[in-house]
Amino acid sequence: MKDIEFCHLSVGDVRREAQETEAEPGLWCPYHPKHIRGAEAEWETIWRESKQKKNEKERQKKGITEDDEESEEDEATKVTKTMDVDREDLQVDPVTLKNQHGSYPVWMNQRQIKKLKSARSGGKYDTMDMHTAQFINVELERNPTQRQAEVKQDGEKKRCPRFLEKVIVRTVDQVHFVIDMEKLGRLFSCMTNWQIGEPEATIVIHPGSYWLRIGRAIDPFPVSVPHVIARRKKASFGQRHEDGILFRTKDGKNQSKQRHMEECVSKVHKGITERMTSSGQPREPVSLSKEQEFNDAAKPRQLDEDSGMVWTDVQSNPEFLVGEKALYLEKPEDYNIHWPVRKGSLNIHKGIGGSLTSVLQDLESIWSTAIENHLSIPRQDLSEYNAILLIPDIYHRPHIKELMNVLLVRMGFGAALVHQESVCASYGSGLSSACVVDVGDHKTAVTCVEDGISHRNTRICLAYGGRDITRCFTWLLERARFPYIECNPNRIMDTLLLIELKETFCHLDQDFDGPQLLAFHVSFPNQPTFMYKMNLGEETMIAPMGLFYPEIFGIQGEEVTFTQQRNQGDPEDIHDEIFLLQTQAQPQQTPKARVGTISPEGGEAAPTLPRSDSPSVQSHPDTFIQEISQPVISRRISSSQEPNRLLGLDQAVHYSIDSCASDETKKKMYGNILVVGGGISFYQGATEMLRHRIQSLMSPSLSKSVEKIEVICKTKDLDPRLICWKGGSVLACLDTTQELWIHQLEWKKHGLKVLRERAPFVW
Repeated sequence: MKDIEFCHLSVGDVRREAQETEAEPGLWCPYHPKHIRGAEAEWETIWRESKQKKNEKERQKKGITEDDEESEEDEATKVTKTMDVDREDLQVDPVTLKNQHGSYPVWMNQRQIKKLKSARSGGKYDTMDMHTAQFINVELERNPTQRQAEVKQDGEKKRCPRFLEKVIVRTVDQVHFVIDMEKLGRLFSCMTNWQIGEPEATIVIHPGSYWLRIGRAIDPFPVSVPHVIARRKKASFGQRHEDGILFRTKDGKNQSKQRHMEECVSKVHKGITERMTSSGQPREPVSLSKEQEFNDAAKPRQLDEDSGMVWTDVQSNPEFLVGEKALYLEKPEDYNIHWPVRKGSLNIHKGIGGSLTSVLQDLESIWSTAIENHLSIPRQDLSEYNAILLIPDIYHRPHIKELMNVLLVRMGFGAALVHQESVCASYGSGLSSACVVDVGDHKTAVTCVEDGISHRNTRICLAYGGRDITRCFTWLLERARFPYIECNPNRIMDTLLLIELKETFCHLDQDFDGPQLLAFHVSFPNQPTFMYKMNLGEETMIAPMGLFYPEIFGIQGEEVTFTQQRNQGDPEDIHDEIFLLQTQAQPQQTPKARVGTISPEGGEAAPTLPRSDSPSVQSHPDTFIQEISQPVISRRISSSQEPNRLLGLDQAVHYSIDSCASDETKKKMYGNILVVGGGISFYQGATEMLRHRIQSLMSPSLSKSVEKIEVICKTKDLDPRLICWKGGSVLACLDTTQELWIHQLEWKKHGLKVLRERAPFVW
């Protein structure tokens, strides 16, 4: 038999050890990590030969007859049956264990695997032999010495492995113990994980402004939960806070805003009517006065006595409610309602529950409740699971640090990692390179991804999304005399109705014109269901066209465009980006060095060669270092668009692709424009409209070289709203992901430094 090396132990070593010890297979420790899978057959052969030699010597001494030899053969048959049982015990499999020193493979037989798995499930008493106890003690503690402790049982001192000291129930003999499997499971789960990073034990979390997508990596689809929490007010007479779903904090009705909206609607309407249908015919005009006349005369019709919906039961006075339970409150005035994520960032404000601590507590409560209720995973078992957190491409580093602390410290996951939404979207769609357009509820993000890398220069985020389309559609319905007169957009149930109407009736299909007779149902818990009919025209197309004419959303007095900023530094991580720039500044101080100047707006201008009449870098090294240490925005390749002004979706895509480094990359991105999220992808005609708008912005030289602009809204028949989460589940199955996990003990010890080192993107 050829020697098989494993951990510096060969089959020959096993042969010599078996001959020296003359140990039976059932007594020798076959599941120790230093032994190999191929040694068991050789070991069994040696044991049989040794047994036969002993029997021959005994027969010669005792003078055994042939009849006795037949009985000896029967005895050998019994031994063979016994060894068959032992052989089953010798079937070992590789298992990955993890402790505070890291993860490493060991070989364990099925009996030990079942025993440890039962320990993880807990709730039963079982016996454990000394070999198993010593093995677990050695592997978990990573201590070659088999430490033991004395246990008093019936007045007699007996010895057992030290780690069993707190879980032992009683001793059977010197080598067997009865242990509390529930206590052992808690002890074991905090020190080891089976197959660290395996999809079965990985939870993918994709938090959004409106939806939380969460599920195991092996699940075909995630669970979608409204990302909201309702906390009971501490005092009945105290001030109440409720984060609005539709309206912005500075929204208000005034004459100037009404005039602005009318002007924008006229502009959008003109853009729609000027474009012909696919057959070359002009669109059929619709009279607003006729719409108003029809809708004023519309009356509701009752359908059912009971809608079948119920209010959330709050008789037990819960401290908080999560998801749909927080939305279906009959008396919401007793609760503060918080949406912890806004525009891809934490919703920190000056009102009640707006501090960083409060927002993190809300996230912890929402995620823990969703995992317990929808995934049926008790919170105390989260140490056995790993978490993948999807974050926006333009992220706030201190917030990501706090979210990692929530996962690993407060919720107690065994390991976690973070990755960007755009890269996960490319994984979920199966595209190696793409311009990812993510239209969410509160923000629209555009990023170019190439071979799993999100290019920093191409990232841009716009402060509008599906919520603004709903708000615009609400204003258009009011202008057309919405027949449901009692509709109040500030009431949660009516807001949910308006969102449903937008998703059902709005479109971007240029061929869909003329007046439309639409019907919808209004349902409230414990109340009858009513059906309304209304007549609409261009309103169903004007609202989603706001993505290309964002002025119609009336966004004023706030930042509307965001780009990725450089690392501002953190006191926990001294070797951050600023430190590297400062330490690299000295070698670059040569007369021929390229110097990047700082623009007045805080961005970094294009590199220029130093002039002879300008101060050299060598004469002012402190000034150079001081400029580097200032917060700067990464340099943009293209400056054709001003990033500080409000851009339409087509302009943002053009701006992002135009920021790529080479024309070859630009061609690749124009051929793979991936649209994800629920803000635009489900509108009929969205693909053709976005392609037409982008093509009209391309330069003539580039449009000739690009064969075809490909806009992808649905890949592999998967809901575009779930593509990012699906990419996170794909990430959990990759072999390279095993190097990215940040374990709980590592995070507690190293903090932000280990996150910077293991982040799969440039931190």
